[in-house]
Amino acid sequence: MDSFEATRATQGRALRALARTLGAASPGATTYDSDGVTACIVPAAKNDADANFAAYTAPAALASALPEIAEAYETAGVGSWEIYVPESDDQTARGLAAAGYRRRDRLPAIILDLATFEPRSIGDLDYDVRGDVATLGRLNAAAYDRPELARAFAQTPDVPGLRVYRARLDGEPACALLTIDVPHADGLDCAAYFLATVPNARRRGLAPRLFTAALLDARERGCDTCSGQASPMGAPIYARMGFRTAFHFDRYEKG
Repeated sequence: MDSFEATRATQGRALRALARTLGAASPGATTYDSDGVTACIVPAAKNDADANFAAYTAPAALASALPEIAEAYETAGVGSWEIYVPESDDQTARGLAAAGYRRRDRLPAIILDLATFEPRSIGDLDYDVRGDVATLGRLNAAAYDRPELARAFAQTPDVPGLRVYRARLDGEPACALLTIDVPHADGLDCAAYFLATVPNARRRGLAPRLFTAALLDARERGCDTCSGQASPMGAPIYARMGFRTAFHFDRYEKG
């Protein structure tokens, strides 16, 4: 397997791990999980496609599962869901378009080699790794004005390798980050998602310092990479930390 294919597989496994997390993080949430494709069905956030998505590592498996996945979302009353498609997978993109999905946006799939990571000082950051997903959801809802995210993250699921980092400002949680350790072909990846800082705590360096602390912890416990997808708000932070864009995901939405 060449480096591109290995990275694409790592990203796919990370997204599937995130789907399993969301599929157990709120009342009524479920997961569709088969060989090669995973989808989270989250009725508590029925109008938020970021909380209702499918990811795959086997395109043929997605093609076969697509009708069943759509039925699961519709039965649960979810109004909007999306599928992450690597930009090079033209066949899947054409199949989704034919099935009524529309391309929503394109996100960089980013990755960092932790062996060469050169961290900046986190200074006197007040943080810990004892946060719960309810705090993560609440801070993300406040940061991005998306109240359904708080409902999507209501209870901490039993997911191996899951951690919630939180940083405080004046004693109150103000920034949070979710990481999941995901095995891959050559080692262990630290998948990082839902980094958020509440509006009144921005421009204080909380997000990059908290992320740096999480990356140092990941390297200490044996992770060799960190992967994720960059939002427009987060992309400059990740670039300054040394992340590179390996490829892009197109997100196809329905509903």
